[in-house]
Amino acid sequence: MKAEYLIKMANQIALNLAYEQDHDRRADKVAGHIKKFWEPRMIEVLLAVDPAHPELSPCVVIVLSRL
Repeated sequence: MKAEYLIKMANQIALNLAYEQDHDRRADKVAGHIKKFWEPRMIEVLLAVDPAHPELSPCVVIVLSRL
């Protein structure tokens, strides 16, 4: 699976949880969702993405450190 697609998916999960105004809690929820529903190979590809990648939302940058 391509990293661009996984970045888009992770960003969408973060956007869907935007009601959670506490950034740490939102990042925890996104990381929890990814751990629960994504295959390990998908997580590996996402973790290989440079945190400075311009497409990553700020929330997903935090999520990378929690996976």
